[in-house]
Order: sequence, then C-alpha cells, then structure tokens
Amino acid sequence: MEMEENRGFAIDAGIGSLRAVFGLILAFVHGWQKLGGAAGFLFAGHAWAFVGLVRSLGFPLPAFFAVCAALSESAGALCVACGLLTRISAALVTITMTVAAYTSLRTGAPIELSVLYGISFLAITITGPGRFSLDSLLWRAHPVSRSAK
Repeated sequence: MEMEENRGFAIDAGIGSLRAVFGLILAFVHGWQKLGGAAGFLFAGHAWAFVGLVRSLGFPLPAFFAVCAALSESAGALCVACGLLTRISAALVTITMTVAAYTSLRTGAPIELSVLYGISFLAITITGPGRFSLDSLLWRAHPVSRSAK
C-alpha cells in the first residue's frame, strides 16, 4: 500500500514538474512576446508580422488565429503551469505547437522546439494535471457527482 502511495506521489510530482517547466518557459520565453505583439496590433494599430505568417499558411481570419496563438502560448501555458483548466489549456497549446511544427517544416526552420513543446503538452492533455494543481484543489473542494440521478 505504501509503495503504491509513493509511486502515485512520484507520478504526480513528475507531472507537476513537467507542467511547471514547460508551461513557464513557453509563456515567458515565447508567449509574452507574441502577446505584446497582439496587444500592439489590437489596441494601437501597430503592424504585426505574425499575422502575415498566419495568412501565408492559408488560415481564414489570420488576425483572429494569430491572437489565438498568442493567447495559447501565454495565458494557456500559464494555466497549464498552475494546473488550472489544465486539459483544455494543454490541448489548445498542443494544437498551436502542431501548427508551429508544420510551419517549421514548410519554411525549413528547426522543428525540434515546437515538437518538444507539442509532445509535452500532449502528455499533459492525456494525463491531466495530477494532484499538485489548482484543478485538483478546486475539484476536491467541490466534487462533481458522477452518479446519474
């Protein structure tokens, strides 16, 4: 029994570490820069080259999808790092990183970083946040009844 409990603790600690490291790095190294570009584009009318990149990929409404990517890489990554709305946030980041990997292949840019982020956030989407997360605290405090009434 104690061995299983220790194993569960170790798995949850590993998931928490994965969430924190990849979430914080993505948010602060990549996401905030994009979010700043989005803010300048939306609120000050500044040009934002990222919209042109999204347009070149053939997306309809390129400004909308560029802002979505910026939100995914910043706010979504922070949510994952904290374990808040983890699965949906991680899934959105995974989609964003899949598009980034495709873009890298198409332009000849290095693909490794987007694949590493994508696989990491996919793993978090599949496993969930673990017990060391805000989701765990919130759902433990207000459990959802799973019985059909």
